[in-house]
Amino acid sequence: MGTRAYIGIKNNNGTITAAYNQCDGGLESLGYLLRKHFKTEEQVRELISYGEISSVQDMETYEYCKNNFSSFNDSEWKDLQNTTGLKVHLMPYAEQPEELNDINDVMGCMICYGYLFEPEENKWYYTKGNELKPL
Repeated sequence: MGTRAYIGIKNNNGTITAAYNQCDGGLESLGYLLRKHFKTEEQVRELISYGEISSVQDMETYEYCKNNFSSFNDSEWKDLQNTTGLKVHLMPYAEQPEELNDINDVMGCMICYGYLFEPEENKWYYTKGNELKPL
């Protein structure tokens, strides 16, 4: 599904480093995986470092795609070093992460969700374009 999202992390200077996520960006998919698997600043920064992401999948979904779609290309998937049990599918020409002042700056008609990790609180938040809510 093309539920677009941004994944961000707050920096010490108050800015946000964020990466675009093309597919499965809803609360029940990407939101669930972020909250369940990305619990440290190191894990979140590794994910964002890839730049533009097509999708983040658990191994069950990854194996399903691998076994059921002939167009599945294993080389487009990256293993996360700091987070086990997940794979990241990258966009073909992934742009580098962006620096933002506010996660809501990227929200619009094409971006459905913004996810923000607060390292000082070790906590995830999400937005649909206005206020941040705990994830």
